[in-house]
Amino acid sequence: MLEVNRSLYMHEDKVQKNKDFDKIKNVVFGFLDLMKEEVEN
Repeated sequence: MLEVNRSLYMHEDKVQKNKDFDKIKNVVFGFLDLMKEEVEN
């Protein structure tokens, strides 16, 4: 039972990291889009 709990916890930790990564990715891409528009104008 302990093993199952640990693997579940690891999985949730991974999911949380992915969410954080997605947030960062969105911010970076949004920033790049802004920069691109600035350059084009």
